[in-house]
Amino acid sequence: MAKKDPKMRKLSAQQRKAVEERAKPDCQTNAEAVRAAYPKSLKWKNTTVGNFASDLFKKPHIMYALEKEMDKLRSKGRNKTALSAQRVIKEFQYIALAAITDVVQYEKRKGRGGVEIYVMTMTDYDKLTEDTKRAIKKIKIRSKPVKSEESGEETWHEIQEVEFEMYSKQQALDSLAKYFDLYVEKLEVHHTGTVGVVHTTIQEMRTLFDAMTPEERAGHLDKLTKDMEVIDE
Repeated sequence: MAKKDPKMRKLSAQQRKAVEERAKPDCQTNAEAVRAAYPKSLKWKNTTVGNFASDLFKKPHIMYALEKEMDKLRSKGRNKTALSAQRVIKEFQYIALAAITDVVQYEKRKGRGGVEIYVMTMTDYDKLTEDTKRAIKKIKIRSKPVKSEESGEETWHEIQEVEFEMYSKQQALDSLAKYFDLYVEKLEVHHTGTVGVVHTTIQEMRTLFDAMTPEERAGHLDKLTKDMEVIDE
């Protein structure tokens, strides 16, 4: 009959707890893990706990279980980092793809003397998409009394002035481009003993990106996000 591998022995509930505690980043010593896993150890002397912990974590099945537990935590950490990166990229996309026409409209109206004027009004906040809301940095609303004359009578009424600010599209585009290494400040090409230098400025990259339609920009950034997910994996 084949001899069972010592490291494959089953852990008791307290041993499992000690392993889980010891694998945590904030656990500094084996003794700390023992005190957390074995309630009776709270009454032991420090030397007793230390000796018990030393013996416990020398056992093959405990060492193997601890190694597996730490691998699991490291894997979770990598996944969390990848998720955080994707979330940041997504937030930058909301800003980079937002357009001011998503927030305001220009309406043609008749002013005094029948002169046509254009009035800018803000879209009802409740009607804005969640993506657009994420691109808005701040909104201020102020009430202001206005005097008008109708049928020869002077009247006063109140209007609301709306001031809003969008997050910087340029900064969002720069951050995305830098993350994906889209900016090439200087590229040297060696060929037959000569050096050719190609310059692509940041401004040229911005101009190229701004020239795209919203659909092209969205498709381009989605592709970059997918590329990033492949790299993170």
